[in-house]
Amino acid sequence: MRSTGPHDSGSRRRSTRPGERAQAGELRLDIQPADSIVELDGRTLGMVDLLRGSPALRRIPAGHHTLRFTRPGYKTTEREIDLAPGRRTAANLELERE
Repeated sequence: MRSTGPHDSGSRRRSTRPGERAQAGELRLDIQPADSIVELDGRTLGMVDLLRGSPALRRIPAGHHTLRFTRPGYKTTEREIDLAPGRRTAANLELERE
C-alpha cells in the first residue's frame, strides 16, 4: 500500500476545492465573425469558434471583466461584463468592418 503525504495527492486528477465552482461564472460567446480573437482582461483566450465548449469559458472568476474582440479588417471592440457565481452570461456581438 502506498502512503501519501501532504505534498503527494496520490492522483493526477485535479480536485475541486469546496466553493470553487460557486465562485466561478460561465461565459457563452456568440460573436461574428466567428474567427475573431477574444481576450479576457488582457489575456488572450483564442479564436471564438475554437472556444465553444471550452472549459476556459466555464470557470471564469465571478466579477467584473473586460472582453476584447479583434480580427483583421474589423474594428477592435471591447465589452464590459459582470459574471455572477454559478450563472451563465452571454456575450453577443457582430464586429463592424473598418
